[in-house]
Formats: sequence, structure tokens, C-alpha cells
Amino acid sequence: MNRPDWLRIILPLAASVAVGILASPPARAASDAAATGETGPQADWPSSVRAGVPGGRDGLTRLADIEDELLAALQAGDARAGCRLAAALADCRWLEKQAELAAADDAGLPPDDGDTMLRDLREMEVSAARTWLEFMDKDVKACEGIGAESYERYHDILLGTARLGDRRAMLQYAESAGSIDAALDPLAAPDLVRHPERLVRWKIEAPVMLYRALALGEAEAIEVLFRALTSAENMLDRLIPDDPVEATAMLMLARSIGYPARGMWLPELPETDKARAQARAEQIRREYFADYQHALRPPPSVEQLGGERSDCNSLGQ
Repeated sequence: MNRPDWLRIILPLAASVAVGILASPPARAASDAAATGETGPQADWPSSVRAGVPGGRDGLTRLADIEDELLAALQAGDARAGCRLAAALADCRWLEKQAELAAADDAGLPPDDGDTMLRDLREMEVSAARTWLEFMDKDVKACEGIGAESYERYHDILLGTARLGDRRAMLQYAESAGSIDAALDPLAAPDLVRHPERLVRWKIEAPVMLYRALALGEAEAIEVLFRALTSAENMLDRLIPDDPVEATAMLMLARSIGYPARGMWLPELPETDKARAQARAEQIRREYFADYQHALRPPPSVEQLGGERSDCNSLGQ
């Protein structure tokens, strides 16, 4: 391959740095925090929730061995079990994708046609995937026995967790339509062709879940709603009709509570509509965000989970 000698040296180094940029495991933060011990709010979780699935303490328990226990706990009304299982399945699916990428050989790389940038980037991705698999060896072993059948259940697990009141699961379901691949990659289209009934259900439940998450004080719902109310970039955006007044209220709300308004802009509105938006923002802030303080969200392993305010922070992150 024709490329400068410095590029031969820098690419392996860049690949190791790119690990955190090109791909990041969805529940790694939970894994690191969970490894610190058994004290704290998580000490009274059911054994299935605290088990060493990917993101768990020892990383040795095979998810396949406790999957049924987690499913039973979810069906009995334990949102924490659904949270844990959905996060673990997302981790396993992510690792599976990394394994597919790491197995790429020259035949799977872009052709060496003189313009090496695309090929070099692909080689960096492959190198990063191989590095991750070495780094997460225990997690890979914990995922043994998990495959398409388990991933197919992800939709119902996430939806069930959301219906039990988990605000992060609500957002995840609304944005991904319950597709595990769409949850891991926002650019991936949910596979709804084989499940038209899921599409019908999602169209009904997604808007409701977004606003319910907002009412539970989930600040990220502000950003998701703003995007859905102002654009048509993805399926959720096309589902929810544009509403400049409501979108302006979301932006004003974000600013009033100190939530970073990334990519949020103020639509042009008549003064009367601006006043309506301001009143709407103030109402939401008083009712749902009066005590809100923006901060980095702690991982679920060190945050009290339960009831209406449980938190699937590791999903799709």
C-alpha cells in the first residue's frame, strides 16, 4: 500500500485513541462503577439485577444463564430487571458487531485505488474493534450463548420496562421503536417490515412516552421533543407534527433550567406566539423541573433505582 512512512507509524496509535471515538460500549460506565463493591442502593436489588452480566461486578456470569430469571422479574413488575436485561443485550449486540468488524480481512476493506483515506479509516475501525474485544474479554465470555432469539426479545423488554415507568426506557423506545440496532446506531433504520404490529403500537405510544418522560423530569426529553417538533430527520421526527410554538417552549425550558441546548435554535414567531411559548415553558418548569440541577448523570449502579424514577442510563450510551 502506498502511503507515507509516518502514516504507518501513526495509524496504530490513532486506532487505540479512536476506540473511544469510533465506538463505545453502551453500558461501560455502569460496568466500571459496578465493580467498586456491593454497598450502596444496589445492595438490596434482586440477585438477577446485581448479577455479573456485561456491566456487572465480575463479568463472569453468562447472561444466557440468568436471562430467564431477569425476564420473570420484569414480567412480575420489576423495571430494574428489564433495565438490566435491555442494557446487557445491547452490550452483547454491540460486542457482536465489533466481532464482525474485527473479523474483516482485506476483501472487506475498500479497494486500494490510490486514495487511501477511506481504506485507512476502515483499518482504524477494524483495529479499534479488535482492541475493544481484547479489553472486554470477560464481557465477551458473558455474552456466550446470546444470539438472534434474545435480540428479538429486546423490543418487548424495552417496551415493558418503559410501560413500568422508566423514563430513560421511554426515550429509548420512542427514538428506536424498540429496535436494538437502532438503539445502538441512530442512523440504523428499525426493522419494522417483519413486525407491522410494532409500527402501529409505536405510532400510538411514542408521543405519549416522550411527554410522560418529560413529566417525570427527564431533561433529555426536551431535546428529543424539540428535534421532533422542528425537523423530519428520522422516523420519530416524521411522526410528530411540527409545532413552532411548542418547539420554542422546549428551547426556553432548556435555557431556563440550564440544560445544554445543543443544536436547538429559536424559530421565528410573532410576539403573541412567543408569549404563549414562554408561558408554556414556565408551566413545565414549575410542574416538573422546579428542583432540576444539570449534572453528569451517575450510572445506574450507584443511583437509587425504583418506582417511577428508575433510570436506564446505560441504554444506548
